[in-house]
Amino acid sequence: MPSCAYCHGVILFGGVKQDGLTFCNAKCQAAGEVMSIASEVPPTLVAERLLAIRRGPCPKCGGPGPVDLQNSHVITSLLVVTSWGTRIELACNRCGVKKKIWGILHCMLMGWWGVWGLIMTPIQIMRNFFGAFRKPDLAVTTPQLEQMIRVDIAQQVMAQGPPGPV
Repeated sequence: MPSCAYCHGVILFGGVKQDGLTFCNAKCQAAGEVMSIASEVPPTLVAERLLAIRRGPCPKCGGPGPVDLQNSHVITSLLVVTSWGTRIELACNRCGVKKKIWGILHCMLMGWWGVWGLIMTPIQIMRNFFGAFRKPDLAVTTPQLEQMIRVDIAQQVMAQGPPGPV
């Protein structure tokens, strides 16, 4: 069975084919094009943008950086329906710690009310707790931020369209 070149999901019927690759649908095809362009972005351009973001003010509070992607983990349960995941936002470490503490409170209030919630709530609480209270290495940037910058540059290139006739 073929799998999507972008999301790696199994394709049961049809799919969209492009350049020898198969995608689930047009949405995955478009994302695959962006990722293809993103892989060709020069490292120096990525490094410039990365440095500007890291040294810039926090987009959440306006405070000093370094700015990076911050994760918080949540879970919401209601009887047989449980949803859990990770929320990612660009912010300074101080805002990231606040977000993780709010994540802990959310999990404690909303996580226990389902079967899966009894299992996953302690896990999400511990992920937030250890993330909030461990000493961050402020000199290291997350790989996800670099990838986010690459994708942003690729989307800008695609929005400009192909070069016109000379």
